[in-house]
Amino acid sequence: KFSKLDVADAFMSLKCTDNFCKAMTLNTPSHGLVQPTRAQYGVASIPAIWQRKMESVLQDLDCAICFFDDILVFANSELGMVRALEDTFEKIHKSGLKLRKSKCEFLLDQIQFLGHTIDSDGLHC
Repeated sequence: KFSKLDVADAFMSLKCTDNFCKAMTLNTPSHGLVQPTRAQYGVASIPAIWQRKMESVLQDLDCAICFFDDILVFANSELGMVRALEDTFEKIHKSGLKLRKSKCEFLLDQIQFLGHTIDSDGLHC
């Protein structure tokens, strides 16, 4: 069985350190200096920082892998999937992340993940 989870507002959930926030300060014509408190899209290092965070969040789970804001959860049975999802949800909750319900899929025999079809026979390109 397979399930796919989508982290809501992924990069925007990353809080910035003071030095990083200062480096992202923008000078706008209407509002003067604007200093973000969260990671912003377009900053070259943010995807790598995010991936490292997600790998840290899910590191103890043998039932889940992630690629940026997409999480694939897998198990051999329905009961195994329920347990895997419970464990994954607990890790996500503890990290303070939220999921986008409309993009999540649960308990499927076949799933599309990162442009590939995955089923009990393996990965199909």
